[in-house]
Parts: sequence; structure tokens; C-alpha cells
Amino acid sequence: MTGVPRPLWVAFDIDGTLACALPALRVALAARLGLPVDAIRDGGPYEQFGFTTGCGRTDIALSGMAQREWEQVASQAQPLPGALDAVTRVAQAGRLLGYVTRRPLHMWDVTYTWLSAHGFPVANYLLRHMPDEHACKSVQAVGLAVSWGHRDGGPNHLSSITLVEDSGREALSAARNGLRVHLIDQPHNQAAQHERITRIPDLTHLKAELHD
Repeated sequence: MTGVPRPLWVAFDIDGTLACALPALRVALAARLGLPVDAIRDGGPYEQFGFTTGCGRTDIALSGMAQREWEQVASQAQPLPGALDAVTRVAQAGRLLGYVTRRPLHMWDVTYTWLSAHGFPVANYLLRHMPDEHACKSVQAVGLAVSWGHRDGGPNHLSSITLVEDSGREALSAARNGLRVHLIDQPHNQAAQHERITRIPDLTHLKAELHD
């Protein structure tokens, strides 16, 4: 957008943006339900996991089971294409690098260990979990920027904060609150449309946008 300052604070969502644990989750759900792995298919109505079995009663059970099983397999997640390179470039550019997540607080150690093990630049104060399940990622991203304010006075404008995200719901919330958003294009987030949202195919396309 013309006249908008380039982002000085960049907050990355973790699951679905940097990390993918869906293959491990699919195996875990199949085992729990006593189904073959290929019975757990993509295309479910739930934005976070998007699985279906194609039969109603099992799908209802699947939605409640997925969160519990996902917590057990989150450590098996693999970095998504371009994720490490994109985050490293942000850190090397001298911008505030943050991670925001809806993971519960009891997963802090798992999250921190995963980021470190896969080479993502990380520091204790740059990882923010949700204060409660109703808070939005934009709240976390602003919190990261403000907490860094002792170095340079904090953000001059909310549009100087960028959230990198795959959730359409979170993208719209952040955009409506004045943040810039880079949204990874996915079938489940097509309804998210806003002038502050820039869609990218994957994180390999983030370079030019954040390092001009």
C-alpha cells in the first residue's frame, strides 16, 4: 500500500505457517479411531486441522479428539517450505522477530524446544502464548512490539507491525486492528479479504515484501 511504512516488527504464527504436524496427527487420529490412515482425509470444516472421515458421527468425534492428539504430536512437526529462511532473514535485517501462537501455556517448553531444534532464531521474550483462548493474534503481535519499545520507543503506527499467518480469522482480526498481514493462501482462508492483507503462496515469497 502506498504511504504505509515498511514493517519493523514481524510476528510469525507457528502452526500452519512455520510448522506442520498434520502427517503425524493423521496417524495418531487413525490409531485412536481404529481406522486406516487413509481414512483420515483432508477437507474437513475445521480451520485448524481440516480433517474428515466422511461419516458424520466419526467427524464429530474427530473434532474433539484432534486438539488432544495434536498436543502429543506437536514436537514431531516439520518446518514448512521457506519457513526457516524467511524467519532468519527477518532476524538478520535487524527487525523485531516474534512468534505468536494459540498453543496453551503448558506447551511452552515443547514450542521453544522445537524452534531451537530446527534452527529458528528464538529468545525467551520473543515467544508469546495466548493469555486466554479468546485473545487474537493481533493482541500478541502488538504486545511483542510494545515490549520491545525500550529500544526504540515502540511502534509509531500499528501498520508497522506485520503478522505472518495462515488463519483467515486471525488475519482479518489483525487487519481490522490496523496491522499488516501476510496470509499464506489456503483453501480454508479464502473468505479473508482486506486491504491490509497480502496473500502469498508460501513463505518463499515473503522475502521481497519484508526486505525491501
